[in-house]
Amino acid sequence: MAQLNQFQIVTVFPDATAPTTKALSAGTTDVNSSAIDLLSDMQLNIIIDLGVVTATGTGTFKLQRSNDGTTWADITGASFAWTDAQTLQKVAFVVSQCTHRYVRIAIDRNTANTAISGIVALALPRNQAVTQVTTANQNAGQPVVVAGTWA
Repeated sequence: MAQLNQFQIVTVFPDATAPTTKALSAGTTDVNSSAIDLLSDMQLNIIIDLGVVTATGTGTFKLQRSNDGTTWADITGASFAWTDAQTLQKVAFVVSQCTHRYVRIAIDRNTANTAISGIVALALPRNQAVTQVTTANQNAGQPVVVAGTWA
């Protein structure tokens, strides 16, 4: 009988500077989530609960990657732009073939107020021992990301 892999729930805070709250109140400031350490994971599913978006509100979620948790770069094609039409919807990102140790969500709230009700990440552990890759060319690849939204 094949063994079923178990997802691990990773706590992600919408504002990395205030890790005591799981929600981000309405505002227009840009924030970054806390970093998600993928050292022992091969896939990451991120679900963002977009709260109330005030009329004319817009913004973007971008996934970023890092090898050290300090220097961040956007993951090509891993973004989702919202308008007030997406108020109270969920946004999902599925990241597979993780090539960097850390991932975070950069939240750009452009106009009007937008609330983020919460972020949940589900990490699928690797089936083999972990060896951290540190050579720059071995980390040059981009992970595969699929994004979508639903109400």
